[in-house]
Amino acid sequence: MTRWLMVVGFGVGAATGAAQNCPVVDFGDDLCWHSRGIPSYRQGVAGGELQTEDLGAGRWRIGHPFSLTMPLSLESEVYHTRGNNTRFYGGMMTLVYDSPGAQHHWTEGGINVDHDGFDDLNYMGFGLKSTNNHMRAFGVWLWKKEDFLNGGNQYPVTFDENSRVAVFLSRTYPVTEFKDTYALSRTNVVPRELWRGWEDVHLLVQDGEQFYIAETDFRPKPWTLYEVSPTKVRWAKYHPRGPWDFAWDKRAAVYEPHTFTDVRAAGWMIAKPTKEIAALWLKWYSFGMDAVVRRPWRASWHLPMTKVMGGEDRAGLYAATNEVTYAQWIKIYNWATRNQYCLHPGYVFAQDGTPGRALADSDPHSSAEPVTGITWQDAALWCNALSEYEGKTPCYYEDAAFAKVLRMVKDRTSPAAIGTRPTIHLNAAADGYRLPTAEEFRALPAARLWNYTWDVNSTAFEPATLTGRTVLGGVAA
Repeated sequence: MTRWLMVVGFGVGAATGAAQNCPVVDFGDDLCWHSRGIPSYRQGVAGGELQTEDLGAGRWRIGHPFSLTMPLSLESEVYHTRGNNTRFYGGMMTLVYDSPGAQHHWTEGGINVDHDGFDDLNYMGFGLKSTNNHMRAFGVWLWKKEDFLNGGNQYPVTFDENSRVAVFLSRTYPVTEFKDTYALSRTNVVPRELWRGWEDVHLLVQDGEQFYIAETDFRPKPWTLYEVSPTKVRWAKYHPRGPWDFAWDKRAAVYEPHTFTDVRAAGWMIAKPTKEIAALWLKWYSFGMDAVVRRPWRASWHLPMTKVMGGEDRAGLYAATNEVTYAQWIKIYNWATRNQYCLHPGYVFAQDGTPGRALADSDPHSSAEPVTGITWQDAALWCNALSEYEGKTPCYYEDAAFAKVLRMVKDRTSPAAIGTRPTIHLNAAADGYRLPTAEEFRALPAARLWNYTWDVNSTAFEPATLTGRTVLGGVAA
């Protein structure tokens, strides 16, 4: 059984600050287990039912009230509540005019499970009862500080020139491409050329108690990432209040430069502020924010580590105090292998990993045991994934110029290539995680079980010529 540890070389001195740009919100995952129908927003949340209110004179309001205390996400047994940032807040509101009833103005509000290979969230409705049947609509999704990653839930969060806020829309088709059965059945009543769709995509950030919306000109399109650098755009104040005061029209906004000092929430909005005939179709599946977490300095935020080489300041080499456990492995592995990502591309491993000797016996096993059942390339790949998760610079690349980060060691899309392995280039000067060299491993003060090492006498691993791996250790802990 192979077991391994990570070391990390830091090129920082004692005076270097601890603030680091890293993923703080990273929503996007296999969100739902198999479910009949469309699991709705706030499913399982007390008081979370969809609300429909007759406002009189042919006017209706349908939706979920805005709230920063009641999750808009699901809390049911079909929803992946333990994924990254799968809890979110906000509200959704469709305003209907000149309609004898509310039917069809809200047709979907939940999760499409395994559609085109993704669990995407939706917000759909149609105002097509007559040429006088008009609509306005707004949806807001927010992630709060209490769920921020990488220490962002504990320490101040700000932005720098490398920070990003983004949302990815998937099957958000224009009205000319709708295939909805009900909508198409109304073309004899409301000609398709009169239909109008969603108008704007907005990105939101809360600084202290105040919300802000970024100045953009984002129009909804399918399979599109909408991204801003917070320090490079202007912002307008936004004052959402529950239950129903959260509409927004950018035509009335006043945008100004703003410096964020205490980020407490981030999210996005879809908006249709214009009252008109509407056919609204929204599908989306990921949101992300990379930001600066002003946290105390640590060698690692996910592994216990100790300094093994270097002087008295922070600069030097650090090693994990124990073999990486299966629990540590699977947390980063699950994050890295999602196919629903926003700012951080997915990874492809050769093996999934297993706890301890679970593949060799039938005894009970614990996630606290060292991870086993992985390849040497998997070990290197996991180091990169952990580096990116914490906002560090990865150490392993596909090219000698260190331009293309190594994120795949098995091409699962090609039967002809599935048995090949990539050339791996080591950037030992990067501040990310890596395997120890054989020399570094032998210098570690404590005995170790079997461990993978970087056993290449250069900075490049060539699979065509280097067909064996050296595993060091073998001393019982």
